Amino acid sequence: MARKAKTAVKSAEKKTTELIKTAKKTTKKAAKTRVHPEKKIASKTEKNETVKKTSMAKKQNKTTSKKIYEETTPEKYFVLCDGRSIKNLKELALMMDEIEDHIFHHHVTHDRHDFSQWVYDVFKETDLAEQMRQASNRKDTQFVVFRHLVRKI
Repeated sequence: MARKAKTAVKSAEKKTTELIKTAKKTTKKAAKTRVHPEKKIASKTEKNETVKKTSMAKKQNKTTSKKIYEETTPEKYFVLCDGRSIKNLKELALMMDEIEDHIFHHHVTHDRHDFSQWVYDVFKETDLAEQMRQASNRKDTQFVVFRHLVRKI
């Protein structure tokens, strides 16, 4: 009989430990799924703010892209010494491949840099204008302008 009692006690202990483990697991799951009302409101607010920021960033990128490719008014075009005109920053970068060295050096000397001055005056891009002033030739100038355009997009 003592043997039966010991077996019964052991099985009761086993069932109790299993029940305790199950209860702990259930409690952990419930704690994970339980959401506090305050936190739920905060997460909705954060989500709305994130959506607003994302949509504002997209709008800003669109306006930036438009600015980059937008042509200036004809009185603000950059006119090369051979008569060709440049209407925006993209055209300026592309034109660096087409113009001859003597035309580039007519507009860029040791004392002045007409292209960077135009960028500063018309587009108000001070950083780009400064980087263009430091460029020593057509290819460097073209690289600086293209890099600027890519960063803006």
